[in-house]
Amino acid sequence: MLVVQTLLLAMVAGQCLALTKPSSIKLIDNEYTGVLFAIHPDVPEDPQLIEELKSMIIDASSYLYRATKNRAFFKTVTILIPQTWVDKPIYEDPKNATFQKADVIIAGKNPRFHLESQFLQALTANTSRDAVNNRPIYILLPTS
Repeated sequence: MLVVQTLLLAMVAGQCLALTKPSSIKLIDNEYTGVLFAIHPDVPEDPQLIEELKSMIIDASSYLYRATKNRAFFKTVTILIPQTWVDKPIYEDPKNATFQKADVIIAGKNPRFHLESQFLQALTANTSRDAVNNRPIYILLPTS
């Protein structure tokens, strides 16, 4: 549940700090649409990962709904699969979704990425487009 709460806090803080971000996320009639998760191309293909992401997003939406006193939830979320993964009939055309436009990136652990410091930088940075808006949220996968 901590991951769900952290994800929601990061997304809300990012939206509040980055009012000019060219994002497809919209809040209309209490429904968030256009949220884009992207799996990094270096992440090995794993159908279970997609199921875990779906479950996490459903939990996050439920938590958001309760936290906002039944006022907001995630209506549409897209999970962008790397082109290196095998195509499956269940996968739909990503349309204009790209890795570069992702709001949340799923990546393997990398010593160069420090989630906590990146999040704190985003919270303390000025609100210019380059300082905050181009920083997606990272969810780092545990190493095997």
